[in-house]
Amino acid sequence: MPYEHKTRRVIRFAETDMAGIVHFSEFFKYMENAEHDFYRTLGLSVHMQDRTSAFGWPRVHASFDYLKPLRFEDEAEVHLVIQEIASKTVLYRCYIRKVGEENHLCAKGSLRVICITKEGGNGSMRAADIPPFFKEKIEAAPEEYLRELEDH
Repeated sequence: MPYEHKTRRVIRFAETDMAGIVHFSEFFKYMENAEHDFYRTLGLSVHMQDRTSAFGWPRVHASFDYLKPLRFEDEAEVHLVIQEIASKTVLYRCYIRKVGEENHLCAKGSLRVICITKEGGNGSMRAADIPPFFKEKIEAAPEEYLRELEDH
């Protein structure tokens, strides 16, 4: 079962700040887009539904540490890895590297999402167990692999 997803993107001018580097907020968008891409590779969507319920994945925590800059027209690899799967939450790790430069880790972050169901027409939400149709398609990365990613 998959526990990681990689995608590449070219940095757009609109994503940079006055100093010519990617604005810090863009890294959260890169991570979220990689998460959505990952779901699509599994035949899923960020908006999921089974026979009885609609499911969503609100963010309960997101963070990034910034190590080296990315600039306009750099190519970046966004590497999303499942660190942990609990009954109601998934914790991802994200590593963003500049393509073409060995060990050029630009940023690393994390994202914890919680599974919710949307009830009735009033839009109320409640935490829910991750549905089997989702949980059977993913797994947490091996601890040794996670340690290796942190060391590089």
